[in-house]
Amino acid sequence: MQRSLIDIPGLWRPIVFVLVPLLLEQAVVLFLYASDQFLLGHYFETHHLAAYGTVSYLVLLFYGIASLVLIGSAVMVARFSGAKDLVQINRVLNQSLFLAVLIGTGLLLYWSYQSEPTFRWLGLKGEALRSAVEYMQTLRWIFPVYMIYIIGVANFHGSGNMIVGLTIMCVMTVTHIAVAWGCVTGLGIFPSLGWRGMAFGVACGYAVGGVSILFALVRGVMGRRLIFRDMIPRWSVLRGIMKVGLPGGCTVLVAVFSELWFLSQVNRFGELSAAAHEVCFRVQSMAFNPAHAMYLASMTLIGQYLGAGMIARLKKTAWTVYVLGLVYLVPLAVMFFLFSAEIPGVLLKSSQEELVGQASSLMKISAFILPAFAGSMVLNGALQGTGDTRTTFLISLIGFFAVRVPIVCLLANVTSQIPLLGVTIPGLGLGITAAWIALLADYWTRSLLCLARFLNGGWAKNRI
Repeated sequence: MQRSLIDIPGLWRPIVFVLVPLLLEQAVVLFLYASDQFLLGHYFETHHLAAYGTVSYLVLLFYGIASLVLIGSAVMVARFSGAKDLVQINRVLNQSLFLAVLIGTGLLLYWSYQSEPTFRWLGLKGEALRSAVEYMQTLRWIFPVYMIYIIGVANFHGSGNMIVGLTIMCVMTVTHIAVAWGCVTGLGIFPSLGWRGMAFGVACGYAVGGVSILFALVRGVMGRRLIFRDMIPRWSVLRGIMKVGLPGGCTVLVAVFSELWFLSQVNRFGELSAAAHEVCFRVQSMAFNPAHAMYLASMTLIGQYLGAGMIARLKKTAWTVYVLGLVYLVPLAVMFFLFSAEIPGVLLKSSQEELVGQASSLMKISAFILPAFAGSMVLNGALQGTGDTRTTFLISLIGFFAVRVPIVCLLANVTSQIPLLGVTIPGLGLGITAAWIALLADYWTRSLLCLARFLNGGWAKNRI
C-alpha cells in the first residue's frame, strides 16, 4: 500500500507531490480544449458553437450529478487514508462504483428521450437546436462508463495517488483528439462524420477512460481493488458517502444549474452572444482548470490531515494553496485584460470580426473574475475536505439566488418571468455584458464568504 500523505514531511513536499500531477492533468485538459476550439472555430459555423457551448455546460451538469457521490467518497477515502484503513477505503470505493453505474444508466435513459425538450428549455432553436440534439444522441451511450471514470479517479485522488488520473487523462486526450480530428476531416482511415465526429471523439475518449479505471482496479493499484461483494449496497457506507456527498454535490449542482440557467438567458440574446460566451468560457478554462487542480489538492490534503488530527498542518496547507492560487490567477487576469482582442482572434476565423469584438468585451470582464477563483474554488475545496459541505452549499445558494439572478433579471434582460407566480419583471435589457457583470458579482460573493468561513473556524466541528 502506498504511504499516506501524512507520512511525507514538511509543508511543501506534500503539496508538490499532490499538486504537480493535478496541474499536469489540467494542462492536458487545456490542450484538449484548445484542439476542440480550433476545430470548432475553423470547420464549423456559429450555430455549431452555440450548440457546443450548451452541451459543454451539460457535461458540467453530469459532473455535478456525479459529485453527489464523488465528493463524499473522495473525502471519506482521504480520511481513511489518513487513518490507514484499507478495508474501509475499498468498501467506499466499490460502493461508489455501484452508484456510478446507477447514475450513468439513469442519464442514458433520460437523454434517450428528453434531448430536444431539454435543449428547447435552454433556449436553443433552429440549427443550433438540431446540432445540439444530434451531438447528444451520439454522446449519451458512454454515460455509464463516464461516471465510472470520474468517480473512480476521484477515489484515487482522495488516496493521494494523482498519477493514475494523469496517466488515464493522457490516454483519453490522445484518443479524443485523434478520433475527433479524423472524423471531422475524414483523414486517413476515419469516416467523414462532420459535426457528429466531434461528439464521437468525446465519446471514444471517455470510453477509454472508464475502461482504463476498471482495468486498473481489476489488477489492483496500491491496495485498491474491484471487489464485487463490496459493491452490494451497504447502508452504513452509503450513509457516510451521502452525508458528505449530498451537500457537497448539491454545492456543485447549484453552481452548474446556475450556469445552465445563465446560459439559457445568454441564448435569448441570440447566436452571436451565445457563441461569444462559449469562446470566453473556453478561454477562461486557462484559469478554471488550474484552480480546479488546486481545489482537488486542497480537498485531498485537508481531508487526510484532518483524519490524522493534524490541525495546525491543515491550516498552513490551506493558506499556502490559497496563496498559490492568487499567484497564478492575478497575472493571468492581467494578461486577459491586456490581450482581450488577440486571444479570441487566434481561436476564430478572420471573417468572424463581429464575434471577435463581442468576445473581446467579455474577456475584459473575465479578467476581474479570475482572482475570485482562489476563494470560490481553492478555499471551497479546503472546506469540503473538512466535511463542511453544508456551508459550501449555503454559500452557493447565496451567490446564485441573491446575487446572480437579480442582476441578470434587472440589468441584462428586457423582461423576466418569475416561475409559478406568473409575474413579469421589466429589466434594462443591457444584454450579454450585463450578464457577465452578474457572473463577476456572484464569484466574488462566493469567494469572500468562503474566506470568511475558513477564518471563522467553524469547519473544525464537523464529523463524518
